[in-house]
Amino acid sequence: MGKAMRGRRGIASRQCRPSPYAPSPYSEMNSELSCRIVKKDWEDARCSVCMEFPHKAVLLLCSSHENGCRPYMCGTSFRYSNCLEQYRKAYTRATAYDPESTELACPLCRGRVKGWTVVEPARRHLDTKKRGCAHDECPFVGTFRELRRHVRSEHPSAKPQKVDASLEHRWRMMELERERADVISTIRSTNPGALVFGDYVIEGNQINGVEMEEEDEEEEEEYEDREMMDLNYRIDRGLMSVFLFLQAM
Repeated sequence: MGKAMRGRRGIASRQCRPSPYAPSPYSEMNSELSCRIVKKDWEDARCSVCMEFPHKAVLLLCSSHENGCRPYMCGTSFRYSNCLEQYRKAYTRATAYDPESTELACPLCRGRVKGWTVVEPARRHLDTKKRGCAHDECPFVGTFRELRRHVRSEHPSAKPQKVDASLEHRWRMMELERERADVISTIRSTNPGALVFGDYVIEGNQINGVEMEEEDEEEEEEYEDREMMDLNYRIDRGLMSVFLFLQAM
């Protein structure tokens, strides 16, 4: 199971940290562009479990991290949404048939999750975003600070939420659909023209072979039809000749 990687804290802050040296106009423009992209990632960030702004956010470090994959997730406790822990438990149960398999899959790119880290500027920014209270039928909406005061006053005896069986089933079905889509995509990329029917795969060359066989059968049928027509024509012509000969006698 992945562990929090504290050594990578402040990724975004290091990207936007001012340099003690006078920057060139080109490097300053690149720095501003980089900070703008990072902040846009924060604005677009949604927790993959609760689909809201993640409070006390953690950044999952997946195999596509260098390619720009940024899956943020709520790192709050059971008094709040508790998404990270639910995500870990749900995946552990889904792979319980293989005790040696403890890898997590990224909810965005399906790549392997190596761990997670805290990006302090992103966490501070996302904590100012308003989201709903995680307790059932509670209409309260607020920032993390407001939600913390609300939970302490309105839900002081909050307990870990029970997993909804229907939601868990939907989650597992979604995981299976994603895995199936990944397999089909891999098959089609390695075997162009292949068709997938349930658990069966028909390769493109097999399909072409069937089509060629059907074309050969059609050509043979057309040839036989032509031969039969020629034979009938010759028979009819012969009978006509005999009839004319008899008429002439």
